[in-house]
Amino acid sequence: MVASFPEAADAEVQADVYRKQGYKDAQVIAGSGRYRVAISQFTDAADAYKQINQFKANNQFKDAWVFTTK
Repeated sequence: MVASFPEAADAEVQADVYRKQGYKDAQVIAGSGRYRVAISQFTDAADAYKQINQFKANNQFKDAWVFTTK
């Protein structure tokens, strides 16, 4: 995840910004009263943690985190 918002509209705007920057998989994921923006999705946690370190190297995503669901 690269962003979290209390309002769906704000999350959609941010997801559109990321899509325009070339992150074609950017999407909004709703849950627990928040709307989170993801720019990648993984089925393997190890792959997700490898990628998150690369994203964090970009100052734009320095606060990115891996979000898991059960």
